[in-house]
Amino acid sequence: MVYFRKSLGERLGDYCVRLKITATDISILLNVSRPTLSSWFDGTTSPTQDVHIQKVKILLAMLDRAENR
Repeated sequence: MVYFRKSLGERLGDYCVRLKITATDISILLNVSRPTLSSWFDGTTSPTQDVHIQKVKILLAMLDRAENR
């Protein structure tokens, strides 16, 4: 059986939809362009720079904690 695991960007996109966070706000926070962020959200690409990967991981952890309180 094959299990699909979402990428960091797809998980971030899911949170943005659920929590009504704009892509513009996230792109400013992460210092990436909206097209770059959109490609992360849809899984076309993933963050490759260590700084972006770490920021996304931190942001996901924060959003997860906030959502589960």
